[in-house]
Amino acid sequence: MYMQLVGICLVARIITTFAFHQNYTVPRNYGPLSKIVIKEERRSLYIGGKNTIFHFNFDLTLQKQDIIGPVNDSKQCNPFDNSCIYMRYQTVNNHISILESFRNSLIVCGTARQGICYMYDSSDISLKSNFGVIKKNYLGSENSSVMLITKDKKGIDLFFIGQSYDGRKADYFYNEFASLDISNTTNNDWNFDHYSAWSFLSVCDTKRENFKLKFLHIFEADKYIFHVFIRSINDSGIISYETRISKLRKANLDYGSYEEMAISCKTPTKYDIGIAAHYDNAQQQLYMTFGIREYHVDNIQADNTQGSVICVFSIDETIRKFASEVLTKCSKGTPTWGTPSWHCNSTQCAAASKVNVIKL
Repeated sequence: MYMQLVGICLVARIITTFAFHQNYTVPRNYGPLSKIVIKEERRSLYIGGKNTIFHFNFDLTLQKQDIIGPVNDSKQCNPFDNSCIYMRYQTVNNHISILESFRNSLIVCGTARQGICYMYDSSDISLKSNFGVIKKNYLGSENSSVMLITKDKKGIDLFFIGQSYDGRKADYFYNEFASLDISNTTNNDWNFDHYSAWSFLSVCDTKRENFKLKFLHIFEADKYIFHVFIRSINDSGIISYETRISKLRKANLDYGSYEEMAISCKTPTKYDIGIAAHYDNAQQQLYMTFGIREYHVDNIQADNTQGSVICVFSIDETIRKFASEVLTKCSKGTPTWGTPSWHCNSTQCAAASKVNVIKL
């Protein structure tokens, strides 16, 4: 496989040589700013962080700001339910978990109020519409969530999501992996719904509390959808963490093509915990930063004292790796082979559970 390894310190040295022509200082209470969307046709930049979303022109002139928190919230209560008897509401920060451009709008999902989503008018972010209050529209997560917007063969908008469980009530969390479409009956009534009857894959409810999952990236390449994530591995009662990449055939409506395998870098030191990922469609390469796993049972992060590397993966070689090392029928809906070991009512699938590692 074609791969490059680049030292972080070298990259940092290169970056510092560039001069900044514009800047805008954001008040500290809104940081960290972690989400960015660019709309070229509007020459607009949208940035989301803690309790806020900003709309800038390309010269960093601030156009509008919308405040989304702090808000009164509790995972034990329904959103906006002031009569909740299980726990007093507490004021919490509302970070933006999903910020995506869609048509002439922005999809914005926070981490508070069960990850509720809004549709913003991209020309005026003071104008926003609630999604319908059904559990499929609560897509943000305190742990992690990702969204990819594409189209099916008929040109219908199609949304692939990855969402990690964050302890909320079951009524407001449904699937870790799902394909959704969207209905727009009126300008004030947006709703997500499942693309088809079996367009999702979930961690079993009985395993969810002890199963950690952190999504890093989602992207489309060739005819596949890829999720990059870190998940917990339970090996005979010993918990560890592993970075994985999953492949899903876009045209499949039932997640029957789902496959996953481990991904890491070896330099010869093994860097196995993903930190960030980005897919370059023009180059057809996946760029990832990796660190070394911290030996603490509850820590899904890399050890910040052990350094990190940047790795570049050819997507064509990655697809070939799936074909050669992962059993293609180890997927949902194929009774003779079973499903991934974290799925409900599944038989163990040797190819899904063994460590197939993409490495140098």
